[in-house]
Amino acid sequence: MPETTAIVYFSGTGNTEAVAGFIENSIKRYFNVEAFKIEDITKRKVDFDFKKFHMIGIGYPIYGFNAPRIVFDFIEHLPVSKMINAFVFSTCAGPLYFNDIASYKVKRLLESKGFNVFYERQFYMPANIALKYNDEVSKQLCNAAADKSKIMAEEISNKLVRSRRDKIGPMLISWLYAIEKRAWKMIPKDFLVLETCTKCKKCIQACPLDNISLSQNKISFGDNCLACYRCVYSCPARAITAKKYKFAIFKDGYDIKQIINNDNLKGNFITEKTRGYYKIFRNYLFKE
Repeated sequence: MPETTAIVYFSGTGNTEAVAGFIENSIKRYFNVEAFKIEDITKRKVDFDFKKFHMIGIGYPIYGFNAPRIVFDFIEHLPVSKMINAFVFSTCAGPLYFNDIASYKVKRLLESKGFNVFYERQFYMPANIALKYNDEVSKQLCNAAADKSKIMAEEISNKLVRSRRDKIGPMLISWLYAIEKRAWKMIPKDFLVLETCTKCKKCIQACPLDNISLSQNKISFGDNCLACYRCVYSCPARAITAKKYKFAIFKDGYDIKQIINNDNLKGNFITEKTRGYYKIFRNYLFKE
């Protein structure tokens, strides 16, 4: 019987989900694959028995130079394994040393559970808050993610070891993550629901932590927020905005699927001669 790999991921506004899809399609050439959203497992919407898999991959967007809380909650509830192989993939909006070491705690937690984390890879994807990338750049990053997922699948099938072993760096920035976790609780308090809200409840359904409710005919936010902005961009009326942090929300929304499926975008904006901000992606696109 062919071996089966599980891909388990959390995705706020779709970037990590898109990469998980690329990886799933690529790994299918070598193994059977089953993909799961972490919140579907934690909310018991699907059965997940990790013991039936020969390998597990965990993916997430980087928040505060670390994994989102929901990822740690999932791993902590996994039973101890007997050295099942594991790989980790993450997404972020650009190269930064602190992002490069953002898998440190995830790997340590998995290893404490008995998993053999032998591979990790980071994918640069379009920014979904604050700074909107040129559409051609966004397309180019998505194309690169699809190409790199093929390389990743081949390397994993060959059991290539690719994992950073930083220690000092992650310890030095752990306080930043602690501060940012407290800041996340402030995000829902800053959310503002406009009169254009139709009470369709799509934001309620989208929230991975059931932090949104409809009470007295008003949308309300609790304190258990991941700051993933999924509710903001899943609102068809674009009725969820912010007071102080309105600058972080794209006025036109954010839909990674539209970028991926837009064949009119060529995705060749950045070259080896590119200057300005976008030159930060040159090594990732052409030399890695």
